[in-house]
Amino acid sequence: MQKGRCTYDIHRVVAKTIQKCYWRHLVLTVYRIVS
Repeated sequence: MQKGRCTYDIHRVVAKTIQKCYWRHLVLTVYRIVS
């Protein structure tokens, strides 16, 4: 049970990081198109 929870936490952190990088990439792309 503890091992599963640890894996779940890692997955959540990875998902958050990917989301952040994805949004930053999206914003940069939009800026490039606008300017």
